[in-house]
This record gives sequence, structure tokens and C-alpha cells, in this order.
Amino acid sequence: MSADLMGLGVAVVGVLGTVSAASLSQLAALRGKRLDAEIQRRQRKDERRDATSLAAQEQKQVLYAELNTATRSYRTVVRDHLAELQRAGTIPIPEQLEPTRSTYRDLFSRAQMVLPESALDVAAELNDCFGLGYSALRALHGADSPVTVEELFQWFDGPVSDGVWLQRRVLRADLGVVAHDPEIERRLRQLEKDRVARFGSGSVAVAD
Repeated sequence: MSADLMGLGVAVVGVLGTVSAASLSQLAALRGKRLDAEIQRRQRKDERRDATSLAAQEQKQVLYAELNTATRSYRTVVRDHLAELQRAGTIPIPEQLEPTRSTYRDLFSRAQMVLPESALDVAAELNDCFGLGYSALRALHGADSPVTVEELFQWFDGPVSDGVWLQRRVLRADLGVVAHDPEIERRLRQLEKDRVARFGSGSVAVAD
């Protein structure tokens, strides 16, 4: 082979090598860009998911706080009224009872959609206790009451207060603020027994 041909061959090989190296570099660059784009896409997806989860948790926390406040207010209005009845004998139902009760019922209805079963069991039992107590309170101001003022005061001062505490405990546990309390189930069963002992095992009657 002549020197010219050898030189040409070397030149061709050199050019091909340069082109191949450039092509490989371009492929590597494209692959790197695609990988970076995929990583960024996944990061944005994770960020959106985290943001959605955080927003949902914050909404739940707000709802639980409002439910806890409404529950305590409802119980306090009734208990204070019954305490006053014991002292004064005959006084009208306080005007703030109905709006307080309405706020509680609205928040309880909303909480039913997000509460886990264990917490819903407690909230539902407390709602039954409130409903029966409210009906008894309305009857107390009527002609024929199945309970006395003292008995109803004891109901709201004792079992209902325990129910308010239980509900607050399970709400905090669902938010991860406190650990699950193994005593919750036993205390819930006791609250059910107290309700049946006071009002019987029939359906919950709520006067409107």
C-alpha cells in the first residue's frame, strides 16, 4: 500500500473517530438532559403530593380544633344552664343553646367524612349522648320530664364530660399529637353503658 493510501486511511479513520466521538457526546448529553428532566418531573410530582397531603392535614387540624371547641361550648352551655336551674328553680332555656348546638352538629357532620373508624366510634357515641341529653333538657321544660334537673346535671357533668375528653383524645391521636391510648376502648364501652343505664337502649331521640 502506498504512503498516500495509508495517509488517506489514517485520515478517514481519524475523521470517523471524531464524528463517532461527537455523536456519542451528543447522545450522552441528550440522555443526561432526559434524565435531568425526568428527575425534575418526579420532584415536582412529589412536591405536589406533599403539598396536597400537608394541606389536607392542615384542614383536618382546623376542623378538629373547631369540633373540639364546639363540643366543649355545647356541653358548657347545657351544664351551666342546669346548674342555674338547680339554684333558681325555673329559668328559660338560654338563647345561645340553639346556635351552639347547630354549630356542633354542623362540625360533627363534616368530621364524619374524615374521621377514622376508631375516632368516629367515639364521636358518634358522644353525639348520641348529647342528643339524648338535649331531648331530656327540652322535656325538662315541658309538662312531663323523665329525669330531674339533678339527674340531668349529673349526666352532663359526668358521662358527657368524659365523652368530650375521649373525643379530644382520639382527635389528637389521629393528628399524631399523642400516641393511641389503649384505655380509650374501655372508657368508650363504659360511656355506652352509662347512656343505656340513663336513657335505655332505644334509638336516640333529638328534639328540634
